Formats: sequence, C-alpha cells, structure tokens
Amino acid sequence: MPDSDDAWTAQFEEQGPDLVRARLQNWGGPIKAAAIVWLAQKDREARERAAASEAEQIDSMRVTKAAAVASNALAEDANEVARDANEIARAASASAALSAAAAKTNNIIATLALIAAVIAIAISVMGVFVK
Repeated sequence: MPDSDDAWTAQFEEQGPDLVRARLQNWGGPIKAAAIVWLAQKDREARERAAASEAEQIDSMRVTKAAAVASNALAEDANEVARDANEIARAASASAALSAAAAKTNNIIATLALIAAVIAIAISVMGVFVK
C-alpha cells in the first residue's frame, strides 16, 4: 500500500467502500486510520445524497399532489359543464318534440284549409254553370 494520505485515498477510491471495509480489519496504523476517515466521509456523502434524494422525492410528491388536486378540480368543473349541456340537450329534445307535434297539427290545419279551398272553388265553378 502507498505511504501518503492522497495515495491511500486514490487507492480507496479505486477499491470502493465495500472492499475497503472488508480489508479494514487486516490493516493497522496510519492506513487503518486513513481508511476509517475515508469511509466516514463516504458514509456522510451517501447520507447527504440520500437526504437530497428524499427531499427531491418529497418535493416531487408535493408537486404531484398539487397537480392531482388541480386536475380533480378541472374534472369536477368539466362534469358540471357536461351536466349543464345534458340539461340543455334534454330541453332542446323536448322543444323539438313539441315543434314536431305543432308541425303535425299545422299540416292537418293546412290540409283542411286546402280541402275547404278546393270545395269553395268547386262551388264557385258550379255556380258559374248553374246560373
């Protein structure tokens, strides 16, 4: 193993925390002390990364929750608009049914008026020939 802290650190970096931990019990003196300090630093960095990741996840969950709440509000508004549109469609359908019934009645009246007009014309024509 190298003799300086920088060289040991480079060696530790190359080996990685798991291997350094495994070999730690076989080392003594300054290299063991350097390894303990290096492992403590790696553990601290891992905890900091975990804390940062957890904070990001919490922020992400907050944003997701806010988006879900907003989406739910939009869905409720859309449902209300759909209910209103459905009521309007029902009213239009009822109105169309009334209009169809009125048109039928008007057609009957027009037909009767046409028959009356034909009868009146026939009477007039007969009146011309009967004189």
